[in-house]
Amino acid sequence: MAIGLTAVLIPPLLAPRLIGAARAGWERSSRDDLARSAVPAQFQVLAIVRGALAEGLGLLCTVAVMLTGQVAFFAGTGLALILMMATFPTADRWREFHRRVTGEELPLEP
Repeated sequence: MAIGLTAVLIPPLLAPRLIGAARAGWERSSRDDLARSAVPAQFQVLAIVRGALAEGLGLLCTVAVMLTGQVAFFAGTGLALILMMATFPTADRWREFHRRVTGEELPLEP
């Protein structure tokens, strides 16, 4: 139960803090190429943390099914899959993250 709450509650609380830290780093930098290269890495960290928390919930619930035989734990596995799909990194999420960190709009790619 606690892992499920962690997987659901931590990412929404963590994202604004990571974005704020990335924005602060962006504002402190001289906005050179090194600072620009750090922004995608910060987006990757956010995506990996979100995915890892959801994956942990899914694995725990799947192991619980194997150990106990109670298929009700598959609800947690299903929730984890939904969380993974809902937080999967996309081009739109990348553009939004970049805009929130740098204040610059990325051009749409054809």
